[in-house]
Amino acid sequence: MITILIDTMHVADILIDDSYFELARAIQNEKMTGLASVITLTELIKIRGMKDKEKMYMTDDEHFKPLKNIIKPIDLKTALKLVK
Repeated sequence: MITILIDTMHVADILIDDSYFELARAIQNEKMTGLASVITLTELIKIRGMKDKEKMYMTDDEHFKPLKNIIKPIDLKTALKLVK
């Protein structure tokens, strides 16, 4: 089984966007494990509670520079190809 770390914007999209059904189905069928960081979960909770969208702050890629050699970023199409 493949394990992927899902970025905050993609976790939010899975919840609201029909184009992520294939990814959600792959996770549900246990072909892939989707992980979300504590930061992602915190940001989703914060977004849900925010009323003033101008004050929202999302973690940028600068925070993850030390992990670049450990985590390989892939797009949705690549992730789905890995489970087929």
